[in-house]
Amino acid sequence: MVQKGGPETRNAILQLIASNGNITSREIANTLNINRSAILKHLKKMQEDHIIRREGSQKSGKWVVIS
Repeated sequence: MVQKGGPETRNAILQLIASNGNITSREIANTLNINRSAILKHLKKMQEDHIIRREGSQKSGKWVVIS
């Protein structure tokens, strides 16, 4: 289990996305044992910081690591 909040959570999310760009926010939440709303906030912040981006639609798209 990852400690909630901060860079540890973002690093864990980044590792999951790097290994599987098609992973969903629900799968990330279940894997890290963190609620989905917290994961969505992290994903949004990571997009704003240009660390990740979403390609394709919300339903069938995938995550891409930018940096």
